[in-house]
Amino acid sequence: MQVLRSVESPGTVVTALALSHGGRMLFVGTSSGAVRSLRFPLTTPAEWSEFRAHGSAIGKVYGR
Repeated sequence: MQVLRSVESPGTVVTALALSHGGRMLFVGTSSGAVRSLRFPLTTPAEWSEFRAHGSAIGKVYGR
């Protein structure tokens, strides 16, 4: 496996990842209980929308 691109996420710890079925969106669960949706492939700087989803860390994000 090889890292092709990384994106800074200051102050946020990523706890879960899932790629959409179409491969155009990446969903990220965070330690603060938020879910972020990012355009994929990743851009620099990254563009995302964040949604508060839970009171504690997101353990798993399910993809289709």
